[in-house]
Amino acid sequence: MKKPLLSALTLSLAVAAAQAAAPIYEWNYLIDSPLQQDASSHIVVCPDGSFVTHNHFGSKTADDAISFNSATVATGAPTNSTSENRNLLVIKHNADGTKAWALSSMLGEFDSANGAVQVGADGSVYLLLKGRVNDYAPYEVPTLVDGTGAEVALYDFNHSAHVYNQVLVKVSAEGAIRWAKSIAQDQLPLPAATSGNSSKLTSDGVTPYAMALDADGNIFIAGNYRSNMVVTGDKNATYILSPRNIASYNGDTQQAAGGTYLIKLDNNGNYLTHARFSGENTRDQIAAMTIADGTLYFVGNASGAEGQKVVLDGKEATFTNTLDNILSGAVSTADLSAKYLSIVAATPNKSKKHTTQIKALEMVGGNLYVAGLMTGGFAGASGTELCASTGTMLEGYILNIDTATGAAAKGYCNSLSIGGYTGLFGYKDKLYAYGYVMKEGLFLDEFDADFANPVHTGLATCAGVPTSYGAAFDSKNGRAVVLARANNVFKFGEVSSAKPTGWGGIAIAYKFEGSDAESVASDATTAFKAEGGKGIIRVSGAEGTTVTVSALNGTVLNNATLTGAALNIPAEPGLYLVNDTKVLVK
Repeated sequence: MKKPLLSALTLSLAVAAAQAAAPIYEWNYLIDSPLQQDASSHIVVCPDGSFVTHNHFGSKTADDAISFNSATVATGAPTNSTSENRNLLVIKHNADGTKAWALSSMLGEFDSANGAVQVGADGSVYLLLKGRVNDYAPYEVPTLVDGTGAEVALYDFNHSAHVYNQVLVKVSAEGAIRWAKSIAQDQLPLPAATSGNSSKLTSDGVTPYAMALDADGNIFIAGNYRSNMVVTGDKNATYILSPRNIASYNGDTQQAAGGTYLIKLDNNGNYLTHARFSGENTRDQIAAMTIADGTLYFVGNASGAEGQKVVLDGKEATFTNTLDNILSGAVSTADLSAKYLSIVAATPNKSKKHTTQIKALEMVGGNLYVAGLMTGGFAGASGTELCASTGTMLEGYILNIDTATGAAAKGYCNSLSIGGYTGLFGYKDKLYAYGYVMKEGLFLDEFDADFANPVHTGLATCAGVPTSYGAAFDSKNGRAVVLARANNVFKFGEVSSAKPTGWGGIAIAYKFEGSDAESVASDATTAFKAEGGKGIIRVSGAEGTTVTVSALNGTVLNNATLTGAALNIPAEPGLYLVNDTKVLVK
């Protein structure tokens, strides 16, 4: 049976009855242009409670602009194509959702659906972008405009029309580009070239999907590639990675082909090592990654003939069917040596088919979860089906992945069509999954570790065609920040968003009632406490308390005053003195 969305009026009662934390609507901001290509794809929270959104917008001329909260923040690039040029827009938001700064592309084409964004312990923003020159002769050097207004030309970028490269960019917490590095793809003709101009060159040889940062500041990037990739290291050393499974690739990116890449780089974007996958299957890729306790976990789509294998560092994952399976793996962050590699087998829907979309991978409460949209189902290690869709249209799924073997241990399908889950986060020993239902709106589902007695909460309704994108949780303020897209207004109870002119992206915040951040901030008599975390020093105490962070030799590194009762101070790994307390930051 289809589960109805709870209205905003029944929200508090429904959640209270389940003894769960209640998400209360706070604010929304529209990211909007007059054209049709607006999309907001990724959202991440910064150590200080601010957050970053990764977007793109359409343009036909250099005067076509996009606005945030009704104020212009960027203009696009001209194109001779019949479709719109897609332009990069990255916004750093303050904790209240307002704009701190914006970064955009002045020339070039960048699609936010391909790429990723992460934030370091010091608030630096890392962007993994897929881009090319805009389709407008004479082809000019793609240029980024950072949050300070400075223009940074990508001179080492491939300037040939229609040839996509990856670009890795580091941006300071204040919005200044620190460096930008191109990861080039070669242009050699494809073995089976028939599509577009691919008989002359490989126009689209890579799709970046995921990026992660470890405690030491190293950068990990991953996805699927279909032509040789050129990566630079320290002192301009050059490394060439060659893809697998491209004999049938004809240049059509919708055709299944190519192999996984997973590369480790240092904090300056220099090559350190890469994972070496092998196998004669049809296609495999990494779609999402997360790091916990020195291990990088990844998942991605994979397909092949029954009995074919994907191999990594001696670990083998064997296909039992030709459906759209999930490749599940774990490697050491130190040297990318494999801890496990597994196939989570898909099971067919009523039409004997399967569709897998992977949208999120998170470690919550020591459990690893992957979520997305699917038709069909998934099986555990024994072959028993763990969850299945109710029809042939997309529905939401969540799988609990065994961190020792990579197999699916438990599964859940929400039976809501058409839609699914696009974000995961944890709060107070609960797993929260964010998603959408077409023609209805946005929702949040709450689970315990066994997926028992889920609580389904409606967040917003929309009379148009809503979809959801990423979600992130701000533990500093007890706030969930989410992204969505629609061609009509969203309604949050009695409050409505602005109406987009065509399609618009929207950033939305919900505060969790009774959150830890809220309860700490309200207690002005709390005794002073300092403790280390991953990239931060957590401080709590009475309002007005002076906080001094020093090196062990007594050098003062930071001074702050508690304006509430809690504060997160970004810090590099190491030992510090916070007032009189010794603190270890990992």
